[in-house]
Amino acid sequence: MPPAPQAQPAPASAPDVDAAAVAAHLRSLATLDDGAAYLDSLGLKAPALRAVAAQLHLTRIDRLSAPALRARIVQQAIGARNKFAGLRHW
Repeated sequence: MPPAPQAQPAPASAPDVDAAAVAAHLRSLATLDDGAAYLDSLGLKAPALRAVAAQLHLTRIDRLSAPALRARIVQQAIGARNKFAGLRHW
């Protein structure tokens, strides 16, 4: 009797990155350039960027390219906060 075939591991549905930690760190940065540099240093691919975007509650991100997604993440995490901080002091 031939041995039973071994089950293949299921493909990882979540990227191998702590998206919540990445999002939290992005929120702590002061400038868009710092955020972009941080994301670049991580070398995240599109699936991991989508996981980070989900942590930031971004919607309509499925068709975005990785560079567009990266820009949207940085804008949401840092740019929006800076904008509203400026409005509070206006």
